[in-house]
Amino acid sequence: FKKNISKVVLFLRHVKRVEVFIEEDESDAPEMLYYVDVTARKALESRSQRIESPMTGIENIRSLAVSTFGGSNQFNDWNSIANFISGSGSQTLSKEAFYGKLMRTPENQLPQTKHLVTVQFVDKSRIVDGSDTGERVMKVIDQYLICSALGAGKCRAMACNPEHRDLKFLPWASVAAHLIRNGQHAPASRGNAFCFLPLPAETGFNVHLNGYFELSANRRDIWFGDDMSGSGKIRSEWNRLLLWDVISPLYSQLLLEARSLLGPGKYFDRLWPVNISSDIWKIVRSRVYHLAVHLPLVYTMLDSGKWVSLTSAVFLDSPDYDNIAPDDEFRVVTNKTLMSILLQEKISVVSMSTSVISCMKEESCGIIEVSPSMIRECFKRPDEHSSLRNSENVVFLLRYCMDDLVERRLFKQLHGLPLLPLLNGLNGTIADPNSNVCYYVSSEVERDLLTSASFALVDVWTSDSRLNSYMISEDLHSCTNIQALNSSSFVELLTHSFPAEWLGLPEIRWVPRAESSENSPYNPQWLTQLWDYIASDTRNNGGKLSHFEDNLQIVPTVVADGERTLQVLTANMAVVNMANQNTGAEINAEVTRILWSTGIRTLDSSYFRGTNRSRIYQMLQPYIHPPTVRGIITALKNSVSDVQVVARNERMAARFHYLNKSEKIKLRGFIRDSDDIDLQNDEIDTLRSLPIFEVFDSGKKQRFSHLSVDSFLPPSCADLNHLDSRFVKATSRKDVAFLERIGVTTMNPREYYSVYLCSSLAQNLIDEANRTVAVTKLLQDTYTFAEEDGGEALLDRMSIVAFVPNSHGSLVKPTDLYDPQESGLIDLVDDSMLPASELRHTGVLQSLRAMGMKTKLSSDGIIESARKIEYEAKNLSIQEDLVEDKVHAVRKRATALLNFLDDENNIMKFLSEARVENNTIESGNIENGEIELTMNQDLGDMTQELNSICWLPVERSPIGG
Repeated sequence: FKKNISKVVLFLRHVKRVEVFIEEDESDAPEMLYYVDVTARKALESRSQRIESPMTGIENIRSLAVSTFGGSNQFNDWNSIANFISGSGSQTLSKEAFYGKLMRTPENQLPQTKHLVTVQFVDKSRIVDGSDTGERVMKVIDQYLICSALGAGKCRAMACNPEHRDLKFLPWASVAAHLIRNGQHAPASRGNAFCFLPLPAETGFNVHLNGYFELSANRRDIWFGDDMSGSGKIRSEWNRLLLWDVISPLYSQLLLEARSLLGPGKYFDRLWPVNISSDIWKIVRSRVYHLAVHLPLVYTMLDSGKWVSLTSAVFLDSPDYDNIAPDDEFRVVTNKTLMSILLQEKISVVSMSTSVISCMKEESCGIIEVSPSMIRECFKRPDEHSSLRNSENVVFLLRYCMDDLVERRLFKQLHGLPLLPLLNGLNGTIADPNSNVCYYVSSEVERDLLTSASFALVDVWTSDSRLNSYMISEDLHSCTNIQALNSSSFVELLTHSFPAEWLGLPEIRWVPRAESSENSPYNPQWLTQLWDYIASDTRNNGGKLSHFEDNLQIVPTVVADGERTLQVLTANMAVVNMANQNTGAEINAEVTRILWSTGIRTLDSSYFRGTNRSRIYQMLQPYIHPPTVRGIITALKNSVSDVQVVARNERMAARFHYLNKSEKIKLRGFIRDSDDIDLQNDEIDTLRSLPIFEVFDSGKKQRFSHLSVDSFLPPSCADLNHLDSRFVKATSRKDVAFLERIGVTTMNPREYYSVYLCSSLAQNLIDEANRTVAVTKLLQDTYTFAEEDGGEALLDRMSIVAFVPNSHGSLVKPTDLYDPQESGLIDLVDDSMLPASELRHTGVLQSLRAMGMKTKLSSDGIIESARKIEYEAKNLSIQEDLVEDKVHAVRKRATALLNFLDDENNIMKFLSEARVENNTIESGNIENGEIELTMNQDLGDMTQELNSICWLPVERSPIGG
């Protein structure tokens, strides 16, 4: 009884003090052991009249406890309900009158009171300090919030039903909450059921419930059961309606009033009905939660703090205040972070204990609870989401949203979440694998190389190691637009590290910035790191660089001393690696500089580290050429691959323009002396197009040229002074062997004389000083060809070329000349029809005769001789000073021709031989008379043409002589 004595006076109307005495001896007066009294019952103003106090919690309760109430509510008095029942003053109401009044009174006008009741318990027998010198009493001061009312609804209807009048039902109830003890928050306790006095039955709630209950037979519990009949069933139904229609609404009102008295927090939250001691109290719990759905009974820190309804709130499950286990510490931290984030999102988030939230869900209050799925849906909405400006919030939320999905691999539920932390500090949206936007998980090396593409790289180095492991999971990658970085995507992202103005350029001039810390091609350390990565990347298809082809300027090359470029990796590069495969040292500095002068770049291997150098060389083999003849020739061929074959020689000549004589000889010697000279046809064609071969220039200065299709080595019979650029110089057997390997052959003497030398003479390509000597040697050497196979055809071809100088120095065909050794011919023909005097010796004349030089005068020769006489005679006639020797010579030839024609035997013999030679007369085919007739006709034709020419010599006499 001592423990519960304070409860005794809670709901009594007239009893304010209860004392307990002990009488140990009949002779002694009873001694007081302890007592309890109600020291104050302060009415609380109506919610419709009262302005919320700025004070909350204990401070507000203390203020209300010592204040005086001033208001006009007629039901503020503690006995308002009793007075409504019994009537005011001397006008007491009968039972019938009361029930009639109760039934007629509107629900909102039924009496309802709210009081802050202070109860003092004094234990005089307790020794506080434990000393024998004196006793001090113990005082416990408790303060309760008590709400009382007459209810309505079905409960009132049942009470007013005349059939139940004998049961004296009264819809009067109260709810009391223990708020303060000795100036501090009251400890948690289990509430009792009251029928104005406490019953042994506990409700399980943290409040006391008082009402006009129908009690069980032992008066220790209230009457309740589903299997009753008759009056028992009626009593049970009464108790149910009293709990539903009166006590539950009062409970809700108590919660509303307690908000300002306790303020938000665990002391207020513990007032919610959670635990029950028996099924009958489920009625109260269910009804209270249903009534509370639209009441502002939960507190959010949003907008500096406010009370909101259950339907407006989002509930954050937190550990029960009095049962926080060590394992819940992480949960507490998580909830704190979630609270902060949701408040930034302008969400009315409410922190509530697990047990209360469970009851709300059990009673189907339709609340929204903070959960990974709720957070996922929240952040999928296209709002501003200001909380995501903090990268730590993003990391936290993504981990929170993924924890419940990892084990079940339900990563599709992440689609649409803008919670992917990126290396640029922004956030990406997780989407379907087929999304147009993809994000990549990289290694640390890739991260450092791709800082310019950090917008596409996932930050897997966050402070949350577990989240990092989630993001590199292949299971996640298979379901989302997060992918592991492969070679192709790496190259695609690498383009962002290169300046925009480099786009599409095959080569750029490169000035490395040694002191630069930027992650770009300007930084040589970055380029070295890139090649280290390429060499160590095991994903690039067996060491192939196909993803880099025709894309980025990543190949460092040297153009000249101190001048560097970066080239795009292509299949046909004009770049040679002149470095040792193992040491990286330059192999041939002279050849390297020659290549630079021709525009060929050499690989700058100084940016390849020793451990990876050989691997890089191996990877570059399909693109960069080795320091061999084949490699250099291939590079040169690639350097002019953009021009037609016919223009290749011109382009090569331009490339070699700045090479001096010694450099050309050095390069040719390098190629000649190399063991790698077994070249393919196209490589030989490229080699022949190089203007590094020394050729003849008709005795002029040293000249270098490419090798054409008609380039030859000169035969031994050739006069070197007469050779042009078609002939290649060879100063040693090595030169000859080298030239022969690349298709340069020695010209056949026949071809030399019949094609080259004859043509050169005919085109006056050999000066007059050397011409006679050249013709003499030609005619002397070619005479022997007549005796060889095909010799006659060779002589025939030469006979129609005007390469033989006549007596006047003009070049004529051998067939146009007459043999000067034939008697009488010299007097008959002009000097222009005779070979030059230097050629009139036996060996030369034999060759000319073999080539068709005439030994007899033909009809054409007669006519030509007459015309020559006419021509020279006319020239002499217009000259002012006649030279007697020339006149005499013309007369002499004219006289000789006349004498020749005057001899009939000569003419007939000549005509007969001409007819036979021309196959006009064939033996046995015609008669002698016909022969004579034909010859007479030919003679007449020749005579007619001779008569038209002024060739006859005449004797001139003075006029009048």
